[in-house]
Amino acid sequence: MSRFDLTSRGADYINDWENTPEWNIHATRKFREAVESTIDKHEREVIGEKEIYKHLFSNNYEALEDYALWTSLQNLKRPNGYSADDVKTVWGYFTRKVARNQIEDIHPMVHEVIAEGMDKWLKGVSLESAFGLKKQGSGNKEFDETNPPEYIFDITALILSTDGMSLNKATEEVANTERDDIRTATHMTKMFHVFKVFGYVNWRFENSVIYHIKMEDWTDSQRHWLKEYWGFELTGKEIGAGIK
Repeated sequence: MSRFDLTSRGADYINDWENTPEWNIHATRKFREAVESTIDKHEREVIGEKEIYKHLFSNNYEALEDYALWTSLQNLKRPNGYSADDVKTVWGYFTRKVARNQIEDIHPMVHEVIAEGMDKWLKGVSLESAFGLKKQGSGNKEFDETNPPEYIFDITALILSTDGMSLNKATEEVANTERDDIRTATHMTKMFHVFKVFGYVNWRFENSVIYHIKMEDWTDSQRHWLKEYWGFELTGKEIGAGIK
């Protein structure tokens, strides 16, 4: 069992999946990706991308931007509790505020992070190390159990497709995909058990927002594999309610 197993905290993953810890983490990460790649940084508008980004971010851009910034600033306070994504989030916030001519609105802690990095850089530390993109004195890459590889979502989608399939069959199929992040079926099976709840909440979101599929329309196969690998079982009451 993963040491980051949050399912034991009593969250309702069937009826209230949008308020689970995994979905909050996953949605925040997707927001950060959207900020970098799909949002016009001056207009604060999602452009030319999937409905997933428009639904999540268009109407709540500034609130989510502030939330992503706050979590990254908190992480940066801890010597080993941050990632390169946290640094990029702070830098992205800073550059967008400057581009919007909103320098006076920049959070004071952001100025501190930028000033500290510049001070280290001017003293001869590499740019990557100065701003925390590369941690000095550590050759270890810590395993982040909150950041699933993309293939986890592919495997989950195959298992929970309309006809469905076993985990072994799904990992074998994904293993044959020509992509840089793909690993052996054995390794991906191991990783699935670490990240499967993240795969599930992403699948629930796609069902609800992109494909507009209600819980009552799930196939017997989908219900079977949800119970087999996630331990989630629908009752007659839930299905009859037509919960999304």
